[in-house]
Amino acid sequence: SYTTFIQTYGGSHVDYGKSVIQTFNKDYVVCGTTNSEGSGSSDIFVFKADSLGVEQWLVTFGGFNVDIGTQIIKDNNGGYVILGTTQSFGNVLGNIFLVKIDENGLEEWSNTYGGIELENGNSIYQVNNGYIIAGSSESFGEGKKDVYVLKINFQGDEVWTKTFGTFRNEYAQSIIPSIDEGLYILANYEQLNTENIYDIVVIKLNSIGELEWEERIGGVGNDLGNSIIDIGDGLLLSGNTTSYGNGLSDAYFIKIDYSGVVIWENTFGSNLIEKVSSSISVENNAFIFVGFQESSFSFEGHNIWLGKINLDGEMEWSRNYGGNFADYGYDISQALDEGFIITGEWGGDIFLLKTDRIGAISNY
Repeated sequence: SYTTFIQTYGGSHVDYGKSVIQTFNKDYVVCGTTNSEGSGSSDIFVFKADSLGVEQWLVTFGGFNVDIGTQIIKDNNGGYVILGTTQSFGNVLGNIFLVKIDENGLEEWSNTYGGIELENGNSIYQVNNGYIIAGSSESFGEGKKDVYVLKINFQGDEVWTKTFGTFRNEYAQSIIPSIDEGLYILANYEQLNTENIYDIVVIKLNSIGELEWEERIGGVGNDLGNSIIDIGDGLLLSGNTTSYGNGLSDAYFIKIDYSGVVIWENTFGSNLIEKVSSSISVENNAFIFVGFQESSFSFEGHNIWLGKINLDGEMEWSRNYGGNFADYGYDISQALDEGFIITGEWGGDIFLLKTDRIGAISNY
């Protein structure tokens, strides 16, 4: 049996969930950005909900200016770590913001990282002696914006930093560990001859952040990677493309081996806009994705899009959820009952959507 539900949370302004995880006691912890609560124009929020999606507590972090929540991870030493970007602390243009909280949402420490220009934190994971953060920097590196990778110890202090890029714009979107204690980074690199048009790039680093190889993927259009996962016999990249497919923007999936060689690639979509935000691996090397899909009825805007892709890159099933407004799916995790928990924006509010293992919700 599965517990399924849709719950929304938020105030009178736009709020959205960007990252969701399930705890060992079946509760859910979500982080994102709120314009309804907190101290400033926008703040980072974290809230905890029980197994039915009923809110238990909510805390905010930020100051007078714009603060954005990107990702939350469970800390193996207890509590949670929240990654985001802040204009309230550090440099006013924006620095990477890291907050460590306990199990009840109380802050243990926080820190900012960056220089005198704009830095963004987009992805984090924990290693045995700290955390690795990936994002972008305009303060350091070769160009306008460069891939920025930082190692942080458990006290929040920098251990090392690296930048990668050219004289154009590059940024890291997602980072995962490799089996040899190195790193795989999914990045987007601006094309050399076209401003604001990007290719997907996979970067392989060793354990101390040195470049081993990088591979560029894409066509003449705008190709953006949002998620990279290890699926056991290679890496799965997901995002969206205007180079290939049927419409204005299609979902784009690429499987590569551990050396960066493309095994297969596929697109899914209509003549409208489809985008993939996040993917997770499930049994038999298949994976589940969440994103959003433009509705053919203009008054409905976008709907949350959930689907399953098999090991050959073929769609097994997909579902849409949403109301009469703009609804976006931003992150997905597998729950302990093998169903899925999704967060994002539902008509300007945060939502949690809990499905069974085939993406269904009772009575929806």
